[in-house]
Amino acid sequence: MKPVYYHTYDKGEYIGTYSAIELSTMIHCSTSVPHHYAENGTIYKGRYFFRRLKEPEVDFRKEWDEIRLKILKSIKKTGDGA
Repeated sequence: MKPVYYHTYDKGEYIGTYSAIELSTMIHCSTSVPHHYAENGTIYKGRYFFRRLKEPEVDFRKEWDEIRLKILKSIKKTGDGA
């Protein structure tokens, strides 16, 4: 199961994007708090606002393709293509 990420605001100021597990450690809450408060659009403890992301904003496809090509070139040069 993929973690769910939340844009997190403290007193209206954006402080970062975190998973529910990271938030539970940072602000000392249960892992269900970000989901519940993001779903209802309410503020937690009078200061934290959460906005759920549909998918993480990280795209590793380009980086993976560059690494894959380096590996293939290395295998070609060394003749180690078992």
